[in-house]
Amino acid sequence: MAAHFNVFKTKPNTSVVWVRLLGLSLEYYDELILHLVGNEMGRLLKVDAKMVTTEWRNCARLSVELELDKPLQLTIHIDDHLQKLQYEGLTLCYWYGCIGHAIHQCPGTPLHNTT
Repeated sequence: MAAHFNVFKTKPNTSVVWVRLLGLSLEYYDELILHLVGNEMGRLLKVDAKMVTTEWRNCARLSVELELDKPLQLTIHIDDHLQKLQYEGLTLCYWYGCIGHAIHQCPGTPLHNTT
């Protein structure tokens, strides 16, 4: 191990998260399309198989490895459709688009105009 490495000061630069595509249109419930969407966000690790094969669908779920030093996407384009993304189990600043603090603690510049 390198002498300069300090486990207490080193921060991870990636994290695996589940992402929901709420209200996804039926025509996009396709394994290939979901793989393309997941890889557009980061590195796709898994598509929740129950969401792809079930008759009743309310959202698709993707397990994606994300880079933590980049702002999170709140939406993604699928063809001409703008799809909202919801991240499971994260403290997410929707003002700046990053993990680790809430909007009232945000030190950054907003991604979106909220007015």
